[in-house]
Amino acid sequence: MPGNADPAQWPTVITNVGGVTRLLTISGVSDGRIEDVTFAGGNTSGNGGAISMENATNLVVENCIFRANQTA
Repeated sequence: MPGNADPAQWPTVITNVGGVTRLLTISGVSDGRIEDVTFAGGNTSGNGGAISMENATNLVVENCIFRANQTA
């Protein structure tokens, strides 16, 4: 096992290496949390290059990095 959660040593990265795609869609969630995640290279023609949230309430995004995400 790798040990305790340590974002510096064990980073979580969601990335797109090519093409048009949103990295994460969250729908119908309440009281959720996303923490210590890097979102990189999201690309979509709609809203939310990295994350799209629909019918979601009380979501916390904390200590995340958003790098080179785009929408048209």
